[in-house]
Amino acid sequence: HHPKTIQLLTGLLRDWQYEVEHSLSYQRAFELCETNVQTQRPFKAIFIDWEIEPSEARAFAQKVTDLYQQQNSPIALIVTGYNIDFIEPEMLPTGNMHLMRKPFTPQSVFNAISHFSRFKFSNHDEDFEDKLPLFQYQHILVAEDFKINQEVIKEILSTMRLKVTFAENGAEAVKRNQREHFDLILMDLSMPEMDGFEATKTIRETHPNIPIIALTAAAMEEDRTHAFSVGIDGYLTKPIDRVELASTLQHYIQASAYTERVKNSASTNRLKLDERNLPQKGKLLIVDDVKENIQILANALKDEYDVMVSKDGAAALQIAESEHSPDLILLDIMMPNIDGFEVCRALKNNPVTQNIPIIFVTSLSQDDDEERGLELGAVDYITKPYHMSIVKSRIRNHLNLKRKADLLENLSKIDSLTHIANRRLFDDTLTIEAKRLARSGQPLSVIMLDIDYFKLFNDKYGHGLGDDCLQKVAGALKKCINRPTDLLARYGGEEFVVLLPETDIEGAMVVAEALRKSVEEANITHQFSKVTNHVTISVGVSTGILNNRSEADTLIKLADDALYKSKTAGRNQVSMSTL
Repeated sequence: HHPKTIQLLTGLLRDWQYEVEHSLSYQRAFELCETNVQTQRPFKAIFIDWEIEPSEARAFAQKVTDLYQQQNSPIALIVTGYNIDFIEPEMLPTGNMHLMRKPFTPQSVFNAISHFSRFKFSNHDEDFEDKLPLFQYQHILVAEDFKINQEVIKEILSTMRLKVTFAENGAEAVKRNQREHFDLILMDLSMPEMDGFEATKTIRETHPNIPIIALTAAAMEEDRTHAFSVGIDGYLTKPIDRVELASTLQHYIQASAYTERVKNSASTNRLKLDERNLPQKGKLLIVDDVKENIQILANALKDEYDVMVSKDGAAALQIAESEHSPDLILLDIMMPNIDGFEVCRALKNNPVTQNIPIIFVTSLSQDDDEERGLELGAVDYITKPYHMSIVKSRIRNHLNLKRKADLLENLSKIDSLTHIANRRLFDDTLTIEAKRLARSGQPLSVIMLDIDYFKLFNDKYGHGLGDDCLQKVAGALKKCINRPTDLLARYGGEEFVVLLPETDIEGAMVVAEALRKSVEEANITHQFSKVTNHVTISVGVSTGILNNRSEADTLIKLADDALYKSKTAGRNQVSMSTL
């Protein structure tokens, strides 16, 4: 019933690539449910506002439960501002409700969606519980250029015990397939340099039998027809459906394995467990000044995790900040020089390390000590002597939570329209790079750019084509950002920004000109531009050697000033400024 709640919730879910519908009335909402069930596309989650009219919400939830009972998937989600502790079970229409408290967070929404992920949505009378198959570490090549999709796919495939290798485009997929053995290829169809159609056609010339499955946002029938004509075996559309993906993989991997066994019985060795094919282990850092304590934990955990050790807090802080930073830290409290509490405080105050989960493992068993540790930001507190099975379970649980949190964090930092970094990720990266470069004395360059006369484009062509223009411009800009340390982000509206660490003004000007030229060569029609008959950009560049974070803000302002110079000088050009 609250438009603001609808706006926030739909925005978040659409950023995660869910299809979302909403309604301000229970009657209209139920009509949508009926229509979707009839077309065999039932909603995977229904968010019901329990707070405004509890009696109407209860009646609506019961009707939804009755409607979905035919599909063995009664799903409804109660969003409540009340104290959940005072809601009695008999107040709810079904025991399958998931309660989520306002104000909601991305984590609580993610947990709610996960609550229903065990349901399959099918018109067959079968067990709808989502039970993903476990494979024998077969090797999957995934051709996908979008980083967030890579993270999602990797999480799903790793859960099914599959080894994953990524290719950023079709050309790289062809090269990797020539050099390595893969049991199956998941192929995006829309990629830079070489698309999935051409990549599949090329691969088929030398590998006619390898299963190739399209995993794409292209849902048009002509795309599907074209895909099968070049040699695609199966066709899956995004957003990714875990159950459908798992079923498809199971079918094609088993068929492929059987064919290979018939052709050559020796090839069955590829299906055997090989340590080189295991998914990457989580990294643990054990911090304790007692050698025996380290040995006990390390020996018990080394088979499941990559274990690093440190005997003092100062060394632990250095490891946590390094490129080999751990996924989780097991931290003793009683240590010389810097105790565990101070180490925890330092880690949580550092933007680089603040998201690493910390579990205290200590002989201090007083409630006050545990309270202090948790208040400092630790996720758990284990007292000695401990049962190793409990330690392992808690480590496993917290690593799983971190993986989900990392995925959510990444999703929240991607612009949903252009699929590049958003303003939040840019600001966070700027803070980290400013601190790092202030220590090293290396320069930082910033490029700000704006689409010329974009308001006229939107007014004349409409917002739909305006969004399409933004996507095409972002695609053209991405072609010029090659180093993994550089960052392209949508700064707001039609404005984009690029961060170039360790780049002087000459290098930044080269990149800026490449960006300008790439957009011009995209040849996006703009008959209402006062520059030319296609889309152009104005660009501003600034460079400086920073001493602190505030100077990074000055660098942004200088880049913006240089952008203004380009606009006033006639647009479609690059201007510069230095700190």
